[in-house]
Amino acid sequence: MEILKLHRLPGEIRAMDQGMAFTNKLLMQLGGGSSMVFRNDAAGGVFEYTEGKVRYREVMLTGVVDMQAALTWKNTRSLSFRFLVLTGQEEFVNPRTGEIETDTNAFRYRWTTSGGDVYYTNREDEDPNIFL
Repeated sequence: MEILKLHRLPGEIRAMDQGMAFTNKLLMQLGGGSSMVFRNDAAGGVFEYTEGKVRYREVMLTGVVDMQAALTWKNTRSLSFRFLVLTGQEEFVNPRTGEIETDTNAFRYRWTTSGGDVYYTNREDEDPNIFL
């Protein structure tokens, strides 16, 4: 697995802090002090990895609530998106090579020339080999 990006998410942390503001205020009023306050953190990352012969890019996001006084933490807002979902792509079997490839799913048919040019169409009867 290759890590492409890792970032804290300050906007998400602010949103989580706002959501916990009332609870934290109550904990402080109960005399818990700063050790009772719930603390939040959030981060996201972009990863690439291979499954079988297919290369994937995945985005993962998560938020964590640190409940120090309870000696525990809670994972919130966990999301994971594989690259194909984000870009409107899909896996398909290249009819010439038999290899699994990844490409746009906007067209039903696609051909790749020996020079690497790709031809897309939605018409089954449209064969680019006639004029390529």
